[in-house]
Amino acid sequence: MAHPVTDQELADALAAALDTDGNDSRLAKRMAEMTDEARRQSEENLKASLDQARASLAKTNDG
Repeated sequence: MAHPVTDQELADALAAALDTDGNDSRLAKRMAEMTDEARRQSEENLKASLDQARASLAKTNDG
């Protein structure tokens, strides 16, 4: 069984992952390593997910 995370462990993990502006530095590194095609596909996937979420919200709000 996993042990509960202490406040210090959480703070250390966040400090390792976030830059001074609060951005996820791991994500920035992965984005910088992406090829143009991978970035384009990622943006298309994100747009499709957002469109799907908006349609779902609109349907929920209409019902």
